[in-house]
Amino acid sequence: MATSMSFRRRSATNHPITGSAEESIVTAGHIVCCGPRRSGSSLVHNLVGDILDQAELSETWQPVKAHLPAAESYRRTDGTPRRFVYVARDLRDVVVSDVTLHELPNTFPRVAAMAVVPESVRAWHHWRTQQPLHHISYDDLQTDLPGRIEALARFLGAEPSPEAVADIATRHGRERVEARVAAHYEDRPTAAPTDIESAIGFRKGHFQGGATGKWRDHLSPWQVAFVEFHGG
Repeated sequence: MATSMSFRRRSATNHPITGSAEESIVTAGHIVCCGPRRSGSSLVHNLVGDILDQAELSETWQPVKAHLPAAESYRRTDGTPRRFVYVARDLRDVVVSDVTLHELPNTFPRVAAMAVVPESVRAWHHWRTQQPLHHISYDDLQTDLPGRIEALARFLGAEPSPEAVADIATRHGRERVEARVAAHYEDRPTAAPTDIESAIGFRKGHFQGGATGKWRDHLSPWQVAFVEFHGG
């Protein structure tokens, strides 16, 4: 049975953003998947797109990503309705993930002091004020992906069945993504780390396994203190 039949769309007549069903189709809203870079926003963006497709809501809502409030997709002032999905991750792990991705000399000072930490703090203070806002913990994505998918689907206006949730969780789970990324790059050993492969939506090295708490093995005491002090 097709998984699309396992989602029940909620009535659009009382849509909290766009009003009537007819209006929501004419003016497609944006589901803004936001949060610090290296926080799982790509995964959430893919989950949102999958849920919208299966619930037949893709004409009503379109997922977009925005790390910073200045992102072009977010700054549109044409009255586009929006809902916000914020992904929060331990800032110490965010720094480790970004340092690992770039693999440049003296990366920590550049990444932590000049980019990730101040950007993440600014983003948090901005995105948390947007409404309606659905908050997701990066750790929960790793430990309870089905539960996060179910909650996300309800926020988007869908009533998911257990079968639909399990199907999406399997296809977007860590093991399946790792296998897809490995297979994609098997014949592309010379791909540059900054090249974005549209077929999988990741840079080479973008997906790092999703482990939490890696900062304990990668950051020195003074680096931890720096992140904690400036990151609040």
